[in-house]
Amino acid sequence: MKNPRRSTRWFTLRTLLPAIGLSLAALLEGCVPVFPGPPGMGMVVRAGPPPPRIELVAPRPYAGAIWVPGHWSWVGRWQWYGGHWARPPHPRSRWVPGYWEHRGRGWLYHRGYWHP
Repeated sequence: MKNPRRSTRWFTLRTLLPAIGLSLAALLEGCVPVFPGPPGMGMVVRAGPPPPRIELVAPRPYAGAIWVPGHWSWVGRWQWYGGHWARPPHPRSRWVPGYWEHRGRGWLYHRGYWHP
């Protein structure tokens, strides 16, 4: 006679192992090594960002509003952050957009900022 405990354990392992393997494969598929960049720069990612998206810019909502274009950011995967209208900190300020620079074996993100 078969031991019922052993057959249950075998059934559990037989069904769980493929699920565990698929889960690990899904997790590791999107892995791109990330390491901190120079101070004030942002992060460095091994794989470059996708091409920028074409954005439809809505009409200026108020006088003095400045368009801040969208950008790609690495958050465990590439995530697009859409552009928006913003109020500058000073009347003569202008927005200098962030950009990705290919440097060495990775891509370094330079954050956007308001220029006085």
